[in-house]
Amino acid sequence: MDKRRQVFLSLSLSVFAAMLGVGIISPIMPLYAKNLGASGIWLGLIFSIFSITRTLTLPLFGKVSDKLGKKPLIISGLSLYIAFSLMYVVSTSITSLIVVRAFHGIASAMVVPVAMAYVAETAPKEEIGKVMGTFNIFLFLGIGVGPLFGGLLSDFDSYFLAFYGMAAVTGVALLLSILLIPPFSPPDAKKDTNMMKLLKNRIFRLLLLFRLSNAVGRGSIMAFVPIYAAKIGLNTTQIGTIVSVNILVSALLQRKGGELADRSIPELLVFIGTAIAALSLILLPETISFLQIFLLSVMFGLSSSISLPSAVVIAAKAGEPKDIGSAMGLYSGSRGAGRMIGPIIAGAITEWFGLRYAFYAAGLISLIGALVFYLAAKSYRLPPSTL
Repeated sequence: MDKRRQVFLSLSLSVFAAMLGVGIISPIMPLYAKNLGASGIWLGLIFSIFSITRTLTLPLFGKVSDKLGKKPLIISGLSLYIAFSLMYVVSTSITSLIVVRAFHGIASAMVVPVAMAYVAETAPKEEIGKVMGTFNIFLFLGIGVGPLFGGLLSDFDSYFLAFYGMAAVTGVALLLSILLIPPFSPPDAKKDTNMMKLLKNRIFRLLLLFRLSNAVGRGSIMAFVPIYAAKIGLNTTQIGTIVSVNILVSALLQRKGGELADRSIPELLVFIGTAIAALSLILLPETISFLQIFLLSVMFGLSSSISLPSAVVIAAKAGEPKDIGSAMGLYSGSRGAGRMIGPIIAGAITEWFGLRYAFYAAGLISLIGALVFYLAAKSYRLPPSTL
């Protein structure tokens, strides 16, 4: 097996295991927080604090990974994941849960974006969409299967069993990373990266603004889907299934979405995928049964498979090989900034106007952001030197 394939396979398996652990707690975290007394803005803050610390540290870790290598950061991040997975169990107040979520966000900034940059910098430029789409299959499968296991574990015993499960599978990811990821030196490792050069790239700036609005809208509202599902009488297994099917559909179509982005106009695909997602969000509060939410979840997963690989292709092609970690860090940071703001906005709307209006607002914000991005970028093409 050549080095490129070894890097790809080892990172994919490690990220799958790590995301399986994170996904396990996604259907029960909103319910767990609510049982501790969180509602409205407090619930939004519990989800936002993860993104606040993640966003603040992403550019730093992206730059560090470009200069010092990526394996040490991934291993350190997974080790912290395990520690804070266990600390959820002893978080018996809203304050302690917020603190744990804050440190969990820092650990998150050290793993997936760095792994994405590692894969992108070893991929042929003409096949970035295909390679990143294939990598996203492993990432999304981990996130997608996790909620189903989390719901089953919670129904079988308690919320705590899901937290222990997250620690266990993250431990597997750590072991895979130590054994399989080679100590690969990035291109031009001795040269300093130029983050300002990336930010001067017009298409990259537009992409960051789109990712911000996208996360404020569709990403942040997903924290409130379990609350709505429980409100209409669904159990945690059904809630876990709804969260899982959305991600699994997206996972299975990521490679096709990446191939499509390689040979077409990625800006247009970003808009089309986001428009489908916005429609799904607007229709969700009109559902009254498991089957209806299930079908909208499938639709939401389809939208991600169209828009996300295209956005990653734009981000990966925006910088030089030595800047890929910084590019992915900024890209992920814009998403994190949206998830930092979004849950608080959604929580405030829920508290003041009702839960259904939070879904309406999320869909509208996502759609407006994608439309502005497409209209501003449709006549722009990346300079040949960055392709």
